[in-house]
Amino acid sequence: MNWKIADPEKFISRVGLLIFILVLLAGYGLNQLLERPEIRIDSDAIMTVTVRPGDTIWSIAEQTAQTNGDLRFDVLDIIRLNQLDGNGTIQVGQKIMLPLHYDGNQLADSH
Repeated sequence: MNWKIADPEKFISRVGLLIFILVLLAGYGLNQLLERPEIRIDSDAIMTVTVRPGDTIWSIAEQTAQTNGDLRFDVLDIIRLNQLDGNGTIQVGQKIMLPLHYDGNQLADSH
């Protein structure tokens, strides 16, 4: 068989549109796979620490890491739990809540 494209510009436009749609669908699917589910924590699963000089959300999350992997998830959990602004600003003396390990183990209060 010998195929001939009647209108090459139309063909290229349609192929481009198809590729664009496939990329969008792949991106959406990947986002759904990687999205972390919302975590609901009851009051028995929370510990409170007082922020000391030099503490940051990152340093506190590092000391009390729970995900055994990407520390960003722990930082995000702390920011959400404490309803902090987007950059996670904390002040010395501020009491912040930390989620306990989800496997039932309690964290040692290092503060």
